[in-house]
Amino acid sequence: MSDKIAFRESQSMRQWWLWAFVLGVQAISFILVFREEGISTGILLWIIFPMFGINGLLYFAKLVTEVREEGIYLRFIPFHFKWVKIDYTNIEQYESIKYNPMRDYGGWGIKWGREGKAYNISGNLGVKLMLNDGKRIMIGSQRPDQMVEAISKFNS
Repeated sequence: MSDKIAFRESQSMRQWWLWAFVLGVQAISFILVFREEGISTGILLWIIFPMFGINGLLYFAKLVTEVREEGIYLRFIPFHFKWVKIDYTNIEQYESIKYNPMRDYGGWGIKWGREGKAYNISGNLGVKLMLNDGKRIMIGSQRPDQMVEAISKFNS
C-alpha cells in the first residue's frame, strides 16, 4: 500500500441539534419511566443502558475518507473494521455536489436512497461518484472541492 495520500478528512457527529434531539428524547423517556410507580430495577436497566449505548455510538462514530494513489478509501467507524476501497478504474465520473440528506438518501450514515449509496455523517456537501456499472456512491465531505481535486491527481 502506498503512503501517498492526497486528501484526508475525518468527520464526527458533533452537531448540537442532533445531541439536543437525542438527549431531549432520552430525558423525556427517563422522566416518564421514573413517574411510573412500582417499576422494577431490571426494567429501568433495560431502558437506561441502551440510552448510554446510543449516546456512545453517536459520539464515537466517524467517517474517515482518504484519496490515495491506489483509490478512494472510506471507513465509517465503528461499522467498518476494514477500509472500503473504490478503485479509480471503476469510476466513470465524479463531481462535487450539494444534496439533501433526508430527501436524497434518507438521512445520515451508510444509506441507500433514490440517488444511490451514501456515506455521510453531517452536512449537505459531498462528492458523487458514478461507477462504470451504473451505480452511484456519494461521499459526504466538508471539503468536496478539495476531494475532487485530489481524485483528479490520481484518476487520469
